[in-house]
Order: sequence, then C-alpha cells, then structure tokens
Amino acid sequence: MLRLTELRFTKHATEKFALLSRFGFLVSKDEVIAAIAEPERIERRGKQILSTKMLDETYAVRVVHEERERVIIVITFYPFRRERYGL
Repeated sequence: MLRLTELRFTKHATEKFALLSRFGFLVSKDEVIAAIAEPERIERRGKQILSTKMLDETYAVRVVHEERERVIIVITFYPFRRERYGL
C-alpha cells in the first residue's frame, strides 16, 4: 500500500475527467488513486511512474505521476483496451 502525505492533480489531469466523460468514458478519482496505490503493473520513464490498474474485463487505466518530497503529482491518465497491451 502506498503511503503519501498528499496527492495533487495537475490542471490537465483534472480536466481529463470531463473530457473522457464527454466521450462516454467515466473514470473516477478513486479509480485513479487506486491505480497509484495498488497498481497491477508499474513502469518507470525517467522521473515519471506509469501505474496500470484493470477497470473491468475490457479496459484498464494508466496513470502517469511523479513523486516529489512525499507528494504524488498526477500528471495525466488514460483508459485503454486491455487487449492492446496484452493484459
């Protein structure tokens, strides 16, 4: 389980919730937080961490975030079809 003192969403990440909902794809803040706290797959690219969590049988969500002095900064997130990445 991830221990952190604070979690912040960038403006882009916050706006992404509304953007996805306009396309009929609802991802909640709780699902994004769960992907960070209990990921099923983690990748690192420089300072960025990509955490992946399954949403259902068809979709998963990937969250791009950074940890800065015990603060998690959610940069962006995106849902994708699990079959695309063999999950």
